[in-house]
Order: sequence, then structure tokens, then C-alpha cells
Amino acid sequence: MVPGGDATLWLDQDESRLFAHGCMYFSAATSWAPIPDGQESKLVKCMRSDILDVGRLSQLLYDSSLMISGSGGTV
Repeated sequence: MVPGGDATLWLDQDESRLFAHGCMYFSAATSWAPIPDGQESKLVKCMRSDILDVGRLSQLLYDSSLMISGSGGTV
């Protein structure tokens, strides 16, 4: 999920880094209720505990690698 507007105002990224001018949050879409038919978007509330910090990003990347390899994962 990405906020609207010009992402370059709040995010800098290249092959070696990802820098946000503020907090980034993560919420697994698998935990959301379905979007009703005919509706194109949905408000998702993120909690302070959903902050995407270095540890959480590392865990997401690790879990993704396990899911790709077929070994499981928690995402």
C-alpha cells in the first residue's frame, strides 16, 4: 500500500538503500477483510507496532525467501 502523491517527497531509494522521511508501516494483506464488490480501495489502520524497522524488514525478507524456497515462512 502506498500513500498518494509524489513518493519522492517521502521516500529515497536505490539499489543500496531505502530511506523514508518519516515512519513506514507494514500490515499483511492476508489479515484484512475482503474489499466489497464494486469498491476499489479500502482504509487500513496500522498500529504503532506495525512500524517497518530494520529488524522487521529483515524478518520479512527472510520469511519471503523461505516462502519462495517452499520452506514455510510467517508473512
